[in-house]
Amino acid sequence: MMLSKNNITKFPSYSCLNILVIGQHQQERDQILLNKTFWGQEVKIHYCASPQTLTRLLGGEVNFEFIVFDYIANISKWDSYKKILEKCDNIILFIVSSKIPENIEPQLARDNVYCIPLGSKNTRHLNCSLRTIKNHILRNRKFLLNQFDKSIDEFLIGLTINNNVYRLEEIISRLLSGLSSLFDFEIVYALMKEGENQIQIFSNDKETDFCSLLSSDKNINRICEDVLQGRATYIPSEFMYKDFLRFNATPERARILVRCLKNTEYCGLCHLLGYRSLILLPLSTAGQKKWLFLFADKRADKPTEEICQYFEEKMPLLTGIISYLEQYWQEKTLLNLHQISLKTGRIGVWEYEVNTGKIMSSGLKALFPYLNVPDELTEWWKYIHPTDRVSFWHAVKPCIRGATNSFAVDHRLLLPENRLVWVRTIGECISRQGKYAKKLVGIGMDITSFMESEEELKNIKENLRVASELGNIGLWSWDILRNTYNINQAALEMFRMKQREGYTLEDWVNSIVPEHRELVRKELGEALAKEDGIFNVQYQIIYRGMYKKWIHTYGRVSTRDSKGNPIRISGTHVDITDRKRVEKQLNNEVIISSLYAGFARSLLNFRDEDELARMVCRTSVDILCSDFCFAGYFDPEQDKYFFHGINRKKTDKFAISFDTKELAKKEEFLYLFIKAGTPKLINDIQNEEHLLFGKIHVNRLFFYPSFTPSQDLVFVIAVNAEDNYTPSHWESIQWITSLYAQALERVRLEKQNLQKTKELEETVEKLKEALNTVKKLHGLLPICARCKKIRDDEGYWHEVEVYIRQHTDAEFSHGICPQCAKELYGDYL
Repeated sequence: MMLSKNNITKFPSYSCLNILVIGQHQQERDQILLNKTFWGQEVKIHYCASPQTLTRLLGGEVNFEFIVFDYIANISKWDSYKKILEKCDNIILFIVSSKIPENIEPQLARDNVYCIPLGSKNTRHLNCSLRTIKNHILRNRKFLLNQFDKSIDEFLIGLTINNNVYRLEEIISRLLSGLSSLFDFEIVYALMKEGENQIQIFSNDKETDFCSLLSSDKNINRICEDVLQGRATYIPSEFMYKDFLRFNATPERARILVRCLKNTEYCGLCHLLGYRSLILLPLSTAGQKKWLFLFADKRADKPTEEICQYFEEKMPLLTGIISYLEQYWQEKTLLNLHQISLKTGRIGVWEYEVNTGKIMSSGLKALFPYLNVPDELTEWWKYIHPTDRVSFWHAVKPCIRGATNSFAVDHRLLLPENRLVWVRTIGECISRQGKYAKKLVGIGMDITSFMESEEELKNIKENLRVASELGNIGLWSWDILRNTYNINQAALEMFRMKQREGYTLEDWVNSIVPEHRELVRKELGEALAKEDGIFNVQYQIIYRGMYKKWIHTYGRVSTRDSKGNPIRISGTHVDITDRKRVEKQLNNEVIISSLYAGFARSLLNFRDEDELARMVCRTSVDILCSDFCFAGYFDPEQDKYFFHGINRKKTDKFAISFDTKELAKKEEFLYLFIKAGTPKLINDIQNEEHLLFGKIHVNRLFFYPSFTPSQDLVFVIAVNAEDNYTPSHWESIQWITSLYAQALERVRLEKQNLQKTKELEETVEKLKEALNTVKKLHGLLPICARCKKIRDDEGYWHEVEVYIRQHTDAEFSHGICPQCAKELYGDYL
């Protein structure tokens, strides 16, 4: 029902009985008219002294219950009043002196006109006439109220059968507009709150901004919201009528409200906006939604007792209408969505009669427009793809024979022009004859694009699986709510995790080395908190109990809930151990390049075999990135092998020597390498237990021998590198050992030179001492040919004994040679 100016029946409000007197004030008459006890309500008399005033008052806002016309006082103006009163529907009481004038007799034919004679002392006729008028007024009021009831009922019921309205906002707006017209209120608003959701606002006039605080986010308490939710206990009781608020903005009531809301953050009610009449009517619907109808008008005294009583009486009807409109709107919305889904989702609804084999459905035309499907189809079976007929029948047969009540099957239809369509058929039995189905109903959905997409997705998954296996890429996904951690086979092998069902995040975290776990947890937490949800971290894992792999994990939040919280994150694991090794090698090469130059120069400063060996150890442990490094040599003079070692932290130094028998007995593993005299590189010897020098557990070992130019053995041993030894390590250890052999040869030659130099110096000293004890004779000595005297440099002649004694350290002792003895002593000898 649409309300207009022609069919509006406004609510009859009678808070005060208004009587219009055409004439002057008369105390006796007016005292009878103002009898509150007689009328049962307040009475107010309005006086009119001219036809112009009468016209103005009848066209004003006051509704006059009846009109008293003093014919005696207005006989001269009767013609002017007559034209106005003939058009008036109000009750008219003519007061005459004694006899009814001829001018008035035609008016008495009307049902709403009365006439009484009123003498100066006789008021009996007036009282009788007023009782008659009172009964007339009551009948008239009841009639008008019935008319209003009919009007509002027709309007409310009309809303529910208006099939042209689908949106709840439109329906409520029509309802509010109708209530505004029916009850003659300028503004009618509706507030609706469902659970913890925000309040939804409806209005009868969208162009009027009734209260800006309703749609504001300001932190202020709104009285209308408290009334809506039943929290307005602070409102004075005189403002309440049963369960709803009634407010007339008189000065006294305004002062009471101001005192009540003093020192609070409440809005101050709508009278501050200029609305002097307010009614706040709360109600709750069957859908557990809370509604508040707000009636506001700038005219005073609109919330009358009659209106409040009427609202109380009509509250169940209004609540039922709102509940119905909520349900009606939801059903209309669902129906609209259903129609759209049937149209856009390519869904056909069907009904199948088992006995006749007929399929009744016009929906199949929308599903397969290229098939020319009639309303009744008896040849549906022939369109099912031959290879799918067996599976189709196996799905439908249990439902037909009573084993199940429903079925669902995906199958193909082979249509004209070899058109192939995938269909998902879902049905259930709605009628049976005994245990056998009599009628089936269901839907058929065109899922061709879905199946094609699924096939494409399957191919993508297969390609991704192959790429993951070939590229050694692990795929993972973590369901945060369920704490389930899913990984593919490549990731299982990468982390050496045992094959089982149901992994958690902790299973993955526990495979990470302890020193990196906190970093991974921190990066994961920050990724979940970030808007982009990107997780990017590099860390090491324990592999085969001792070997540490480098893993690069990248992921992103793939699913969030309605509030934006992450509920799933997915990504990849990539083994970057080789890349890290190359990076480390490049870094090491830079370091090693500087170490090479320093190492070669430093070797020139050593003069001792043991100090040289310790220097080789310190350099080797840095260049070869090993836990321990040893340098050694064989001393052929002592027939011993000497070993010097040091750990990476350079805190544990080592020195030991063995003769050949001891080495073969105590270090058989090392003796075999030395005896072979060739380099040995072993990157994995886990299967056997090997202890070097009785305390170092060997996992990886690199032995490299070399020989000095004098063919004396030297060697360098690297033990337990972080990663496998590589060709670059081979080049490094070869270069170190070669320099070590040359340096050792130099040290030994220098030692030999020092020894020979020392011996030579000792000989020289001895010779010097001998020279100091011997005087030499040299040159030509002049000697007498006869007496054998020798002349010195000064020209003196000396006996031979004297001259030699003076120029040498020799001394003479006298004896006689055999010849002289014979000549001198002859036969006496």
